Amino acid sequence: MHVYGEGIDIGGGLADRGIVGGLPRPVYNVQDQGVVVVTVTVDKDGRVTRAVSGARGSTTLNKTLLDAAERAALQTRFSANPNRIEQTGTITYTFKLRGE
Repeated sequence: MHVYGEGIDIGGGLADRGIVGGLPRPVYNVQDQGVVVVTVTVDKDGRVTRAVSGARGSTTLNKTLLDAAERAALQTRFSANPNRIEQTGTITYTFKLRGE
């Protein structure tokens, strides 16, 4: 497997949360490109408990890219926030063709 994800952005209702341990990069093995927006639910401890790819703003229906983005999103850890039992936001992954 190769890691080709070029850009990752956090948005939506997660502006007050920091990333813990860096952002996991999606791993995929197809020569394709596009943007995948993943809607994530984060619990008070900062764990991503749900990730659904293909939200508004996505530009690809490639299942490999959608699945890779979901897997990476589920591995993401945010800072804890005991005042927020559950938050929803987005993680946007921009996949680019691998340069040969």
